[in-house]
Amino acid sequence: MLYLGLCVALYLGQRSMIYFPSHTDSPARGVPPFLPFSAGDDFLGYAAERAPPRRVVVFFHGNAGEALHRTWLAQLLPDPAVALVLAEHPGFGARAGELSEESLVAGGHRVLAAVAARWRGLPVTVLGESLGTGVACAVARDPGVDRLGLISPFSSTLDVAQRQFFFLPVALLMKDQFRSDRRLAGATVRLGIVHGALDDIVPLASGRQLFDGYTGPKEFTELAGAHHNDMAEALLRAPEAKAFAAFLAPP
Repeated sequence: MLYLGLCVALYLGQRSMIYFPSHTDSPARGVPPFLPFSAGDDFLGYAAERAPPRRVVVFFHGNAGEALHRTWLAQLLPDPAVALVLAEHPGFGARAGELSEESLVAGGHRVLAAVAARWRGLPVTVLGESLGTGVACAVARDPGVDRLGLISPFSSTLDVAQRQFFFLPVALLMKDQFRSDRRLAGATVRLGIVHGALDDIVPLASGRQLFDGYTGPKEFTELAGAHHNDMAEALLRAPEAKAFAAFLAPP
C-alpha cells in the first residue's frame, strides 16, 4: 500500500517536480540589449539585435527561473551580427500558458515561426539548455534551422527519471518524457553538444547516448570539472568551450 501510495503521489505531483518557473519580469520589460519579443499580443521572450544580423540564435532555457536570467548568452556570443532570442516557455516569466511538454513544444514552434517572420531568410541556430534541450530538439526541423546546440542534454527525461527512480515504474507514470532521441531520428541538422563531466543531474552518459544515436553531422565537447548548474560559468571561462561557441555562430 505504501508503494502504491508513493506511485500515486508521484503521478499527481510530477510536474511540480519538473518545472520551477519564476516570474521576476512579469511586466515583460526586458533588460537592454534584450527587449520584449512578441508576435501580435503573444509575448514570446526577449530579443537582442545589435547590428544587421547574418544569423539568429534562439535559446530555450532550463526548467527553473525564466528567460531573462540567461542574459549571459550575450557574453558567450558577443558578435553584434548575431541576433539573440531568449525564448520564454509558457508558464514561465511573463508568458502565460500551461506547464507541460505539449505546451512547451507548441510554444517553441510559435517562437520559431515568429523568428522566421522577423528575420526572413536568415539561418537559425536553435540552442537548448537542460530541459530546454527537449524543446530545442522538438523544433530542430522547423524552417530555417540549420544548427542545433545542446547544453547538458538528455536522450529523454524518461531516461533521467529512470536513473533516479529505478525502483518505480517510471515509464508508466511519467507524462512529460521529452523523447529527444526519437525526435532527432533521421534529422540532418548539424548537432553540437556540450556537457559537464561531473553533471549529477543529467548524467554525461545521457548526453552521450543522445549523441551516439544521432546519424547526422555532429560534434561533442566535454567540459572537465563542470557540473550541471555551473555550465554558464564553464561555457564562459573554459578554453574548450570556444569551439562550441564557434559552432553556434560560425563566420
